[in-house]
Amino acid sequence: MGDAVMFEPALRAFLHRFPKAQFDLVVGRGSQSLAILKHIMWEHGREFRSIIMADFKAMSRRELKSLNSTLADNSYEACIAVYTTPIQYYVSAIESIPIRIGHAIRAQAWYKPRPNYLFNIARTVDQNIDEREPYRHYRLAQAVGIQSQGELPVPRITISDQNQAWARDFLQREGLHNKELIAVHLGVSKAMNWKKWSDERYAAVFERLRKPNRHFLFFGGVDEREEIEIARAHIIEVSSVFAGSLDVIQVGALLTQCKMTIGNDSGIGHLSIAIGTPTFRIFGPSDHYGCEPYSEEHVTLYKDLSCSPCMNLGLIKAGYNVLNCGHRNCLGYISVDEVTDSISNLLTRK
Repeated sequence: MGDAVMFEPALRAFLHRFPKAQFDLVVGRGSQSLAILKHIMWEHGREFRSIIMADFKAMSRRELKSLNSTLADNSYEACIAVYTTPIQYYVSAIESIPIRIGHAIRAQAWYKPRPNYLFNIARTVDQNIDEREPYRHYRLAQAVGIQSQGELPVPRITISDQNQAWARDFLQREGLHNKELIAVHLGVSKAMNWKKWSDERYAAVFERLRKPNRHFLFFGGVDEREEIEIARAHIIEVSSVFAGSLDVIQVGALLTQCKMTIGNDSGIGHLSIAIGTPTFRIFGPSDHYGCEPYSEEHVTLYKDLSCSPCMNLGLIKAGYNVLNCGHRNCLGYISVDEVTDSISNLLTRK
């Protein structure tokens, strides 16, 4: 989801520059990015001509060959592939397209290199290049002559009046319409659990933030419920859990009704910022600079250690072991006191 939010300025630029172009989307089955990308298209009065969902890692070689043939038969004039796109599974399909725009990742001994040769309009990304994620994507638009006119590529997600009305009605039914609402999403993908500040420490923070008219809304997936219960152990009576019961746009609609959002480095945090809800996030091993918002309305808390971030572009940096670094000081040095103070200051400021 976060990748789709960060890609919003670039997609918006392509839609404006090519108003008559038709776009197909290749996406993993069950990806949360799909809902965000469809919503961005809707905002601009467009929709994808076709959506191809493919579990490329689970597909047999024969199935992948068939998919590549199908894509090649569509005779696309251009393709766009960001650095997270698994282009190694779509080599023959991409080779069939005349204009091939994409991120090229420098080959390194410890990481299987991407077939960068596929792109005839390439923009290099590197772990040693400090750039914000939306700009990293926007360089693909600049590569074909799309100018930003001096504007920063700030992700913007608009929630419709209809969806905001749904959120107000939902909160009315839940008896929360007259509360000061704080959105919370502490979950991260299971493969990246190492970038999560502990739920026990968050529990201590929430206990200190507790106020008579304040209510916490916990979001996430069904598989995050156990972790949520740990984090809200001291505020059960003043919190509600909506994990796994809402779709992405419904969560976004509820975020518009909240005073702020609290969480780790996650997709809902990116979505909250793009919607315009003040957001507090904790970063540890992952790239805090790349995800830093352009607005001071939000707070990104991290420890500026010599070894942090040890992961960038979704890849572990050479010489580091994010799964077992031996100390996790980038997260361990962040105290309950400073998190509580930082959130309190943001609430007061807003």
